[in-house]
Amino acid sequence: MPRRSARLGACDVPQALGGLGENGSDRVRRGVPERRARAAIAELGAGRNRSRRGGWRAREDERPCAEERGEEQRDESMSAHDSNASPFRALGPQADDRARGCAMSRVCVFAPGVLVTVTIEDHPPGEEVHFHAGGQGAWVARMAHRLGARSVLCTPLGGEAGDVARALLDREGIEVRAVQQEADTSAYVHDRRSGERDSLVEPGAAPLGRHTLDELYSITLGVAIETGVCVLTGAGAESVLPARTYERLAHDLRATGSAVIADLHGESAAAALDGGLDLLKISTEELEADGLVRSLAGEAELVEAARTLQARGARTVIVSRAEAGTLAVIDDQAYRAVSPQLTAVDTRGAGDSMTAALAVGLGDSMPIESMLRFASAAGSLNVTRHGLATGYRPTIDRLSEKVDVSPVE
Repeated sequence: MPRRSARLGACDVPQALGGLGENGSDRVRRGVPERRARAAIAELGAGRNRSRRGGWRAREDERPCAEERGEEQRDESMSAHDSNASPFRALGPQADDRARGCAMSRVCVFAPGVLVTVTIEDHPPGEEVHFHAGGQGAWVARMAHRLGARSVLCTPLGGEAGDVARALLDREGIEVRAVQQEADTSAYVHDRRSGERDSLVEPGAAPLGRHTLDELYSITLGVAIETGVCVLTGAGAESVLPARTYERLAHDLRATGSAVIADLHGESAAAALDGGLDLLKISTEELEADGLVRSLAGEAELVEAARTLQARGARTVIVSRAEAGTLAVIDDQAYRAVSPQLTAVDTRGAGDSMTAALAVGLGDSMPIESMLRFASAAGSLNVTRHGLATGYRPTIDRLSEKVDVSPVE
């Protein structure tokens, strides 16, 4: 059957988003009423009171404690790793004076661009077309929001695709601080009816102009000062902005008291390391691409590469290894975190889920061992889902109890 294409304009957004499902995916399907999407808009929360005592906090009447929401607190097996019982120290803006009430972390995400993703899938009821805001920054912001943080995404937007991306992000409850750009926001169309991703349309992103980049830099710096935690994203960003932007931004963020996490590699990672990082998350594939390890590198070689990155400017280095688990190098000690092996539906987005969980953990001043468990569980659960960088917080909390963390001898 020949495939038909249609151009989606900004005026078509309400109709295009008419089928918001319970799992947060936006889909168009025959017979799905628009009222689901309208109801989703009504769920967007009111603003929170701000507290500069180490981070952001919600008013008690706006964000009740976990007991009042009916969610279980972590059991004693998790709390045993906290504070003095753990050999790991807590990181983050509240590390010295952690708030133990109903704290709500806020996470700033720097993204040099986002995508509008259109995915065609075949399900028993019939073909479905899913619309999402995508790209590394959007995926990290989405997962941080799913984990209970208030995400603030700093990114440029432009053209009809930019209007669609903003509507999608707003509907998910992600706060957007956008810079208007002349170039259109990128988009792709993937066909997954065969069970594999078949790229139909996937144009590249346009470079950011000087004025756009200056405005994005200023907005990000201001938001990060308020949130206390900033994630630097930008997979493939070398064609969009100068790599040295990450050096300046990392340095200036830390100079103003923000904790900085980077999920980068290549020239962008090298520049960010020169500026200084609290945490660098990188995968074994990225280490190999950057020439830091050989193909199929063993654990000892990966730890040595992480130590090299530490020496270049990262306080902590997290190496994701897919099903082999995660390595963490903290000061002079290395640790491995291994999650239960779950059946993978789509492995894309698992690393971004980990990064988001690390940012939320940093904002919540989790001890590093608890943060490793939390991030590993978030990445593991993501592979069981069709949506990129998605997850269910109560399940992630429970799954984190099954993550084994041990020292690397």
